[in-house]
Amino acid sequence: VFRLSLSDAREVGAVGFGRHGGGIRGLFRAKTHRDEHRVLRSAGERVALGKWVSTPIAKAQARNMQNIEDYIDIGRISINGPRIRQGDSPDRPLTVAAEMLRGLLLKRREYISPPDVPGAEGGGASPLERSPDGTSAAFWKDAFRESGGVFGPSPKSLRDFVADYQALCDAVVDRRVVALSRRRLKMLQYKYDIHSSLRRLDETGVDAVGRDTDLQDNRDFYQAVVVDTHVHMAAGMTARDLLEFIQGKATYQSDDIVQVEGVRRKDGGGAVQKAVTLGDVMSRIGVKPAELTVGNLGVQADATVFERFDNFNSKYSPLGKNDLRNLFLKTRAEQVAGNADVLEGRYFAELIKKTFRRMAKNHYAEYRLSIYGKSHDEWDKLAAWHSTHGMSTDKNQWLIQVPRIYPVLKRSGKVASFADMLDNIFAPLWEASAAPGRHPHIDHFLRYTSGFDSVDSEDGAEAAMAAAMPVPAEWTSDENPPYAYWTYYMWANIAALNAYRRERGQSTFSFRPHCGECGNPRHLAAAFLTADGVSHGIQLRLAPPLQYLYYLAQIPIAVSPLSNNSLFLGLEKSPFPQFFKQGLNVSLSTDDPLFFHQTQEPLIEEYSVASKLWRLSSTDLCEIARNSVRQSGFPHRQKVKWGGACYYLDSSISNVEAKTHVPDLRVAYRFEVYHDEVFYLNRVRTLEGHPPPPPCPRYMRTMAEEDALLEQMGRSRGSELTGKRVRAKL
Repeated sequence: VFRLSLSDAREVGAVGFGRHGGGIRGLFRAKTHRDEHRVLRSAGERVALGKWVSTPIAKAQARNMQNIEDYIDIGRISINGPRIRQGDSPDRPLTVAAEMLRGLLLKRREYISPPDVPGAEGGGASPLERSPDGTSAAFWKDAFRESGGVFGPSPKSLRDFVADYQALCDAVVDRRVVALSRRRLKMLQYKYDIHSSLRRLDETGVDAVGRDTDLQDNRDFYQAVVVDTHVHMAAGMTARDLLEFIQGKATYQSDDIVQVEGVRRKDGGGAVQKAVTLGDVMSRIGVKPAELTVGNLGVQADATVFERFDNFNSKYSPLGKNDLRNLFLKTRAEQVAGNADVLEGRYFAELIKKTFRRMAKNHYAEYRLSIYGKSHDEWDKLAAWHSTHGMSTDKNQWLIQVPRIYPVLKRSGKVASFADMLDNIFAPLWEASAAPGRHPHIDHFLRYTSGFDSVDSEDGAEAAMAAAMPVPAEWTSDENPPYAYWTYYMWANIAALNAYRRERGQSTFSFRPHCGECGNPRHLAAAFLTADGVSHGIQLRLAPPLQYLYYLAQIPIAVSPLSNNSLFLGLEKSPFPQFFKQGLNVSLSTDDPLFFHQTQEPLIEEYSVASKLWRLSSTDLCEIARNSVRQSGFPHRQKVKWGGACYYLDSSISNVEAKTHVPDLRVAYRFEVYHDEVFYLNRVRTLEGHPPPPPCPRYMRTMAEEDALLEQMGRSRGSELTGKRVRAKL
């Protein structure tokens, strides 16, 4: 069914094996010298190994040759799919499956637009109505009331989303799509295995006996910039850091007043206020500071948390005491009114700064802080805490995690409907965006905030999505909305807010929810339509069509193998090595170092375990680190410093080896294989005697698109290549 050709001709999707073949002779028993091939490099015809390729295919291949890394002089392996024969029907399973995949990729484009050109200046005044004093008119409040849950104009209605979501769910269980996706994922993995076996020495910069070659570049992973793309601040410190911090405070600052509580007078004259010190709190618990250990803190994950999210959540309370969690692991916005108002999150801020200082010079993070949607002043409290304690740093970008705890808030009387919760989450952001001068703390905090997360257990039963779903204002039951419902309203509100802020030249936010950690794989279908990236994503292993779509759309996935190992999936079953080989856009993250890691460098621990367990090379680790930088929400100026001026492109022109420590050969391989895969989907949809079908959308720019973008920014591919060669010589 498949034909394997070996040549020096540069064909899209080829896997490099070197000019004279090297080990390829023994593997394929084929000679590969240039003078032993008959190759026609014209646009219309190509001959390899003496076998003519049909003219329509050759023409399509020639058109796709624009996506070949011409300056990298390597041979390639081209694995072509089944030939198109005269009389093939448009209804054959392969063609139908490829057409369905194309439709799903186009559907995502209706929700997630291509990223803006990095570094481009924002727009001027908003086309939306603004009053002379700079505040926004109340159009967004009216829109929220009219839609029942979305501030501002939404590009997609709930009814449209439900229809698209159900169509996607139906498509990914279609047997034709499943069969095609499985085959293509296997092919992607085979291509990587061949590439790795033949070019690993070239990528590491040494020859067969370990001597340096002219391709040598420092592949030292410890010099590469790494971003922890998924980590929760409440568990972002190590267990040892938390232990030392609590011991230090209890020993040297035990007279700190941490609470004020009411007590009854002995003479019965009513209640009086009494100051409670940290020493008093520790005495009530009955533990002396010197007796504390990591073990009796009770924060490390053990066998009791596997598939038990309730037990896992209890680990957030040191010694099992909520008072200690309230004192040491909560911001001002999260603290329970009446028993911790004195500190207002000061201890937590000091502990976070200790965590920042511990981070290695080239390590960065995107820590999560919580907004629950329980009151309208949460944002003011959180932003004031952030400003008061000086939490701004170049080492971190905040993500706001919104726990899906609507039933808890509803039963406690804090909200009357799901719309109230959305109002508490998003209305303060619109107010601060419209009038930054009236909300300086929120405006300052948003400058260090890159996106939103949606968190909670995905396990358990939930209501099915239906065309007649109630809008948030009508959702007044105690039942939690389905995951896809949550995802839609988070996306719709973030998209509307981004459109408004973009027009005003303000920063925008990504949506990167927890998704696919456990539970129904259909959650990943909702995220495919609405999310800029996901955390975990390991349930993709159960749904090959979704896994293939995530590859084709290059959706960022922050995988946390050590966290998954403790909670839901053992390391031996982790799909991370398959994801990486197949070319999915994956990075490694820690999730909760307090619970899952044993060392003082949890991110290095994550990479170290992965490298030893799955035999990842230093080049592999550097590529994953490069992915983490590109996935992150750090400012453009920092990404330029870490990855080069063209880091946002996809071909090897985007790569600066001295910064990323990733060889151009690896970047070129990923680029060519991706475009070859899209070319394959276009090819199997091409029938003899029929007009060419519309092409599949590409989520990596082609060479022509990159050249146009470089020209728009006053650069050219030639100048960038010259710069790369000069840097390589230096």
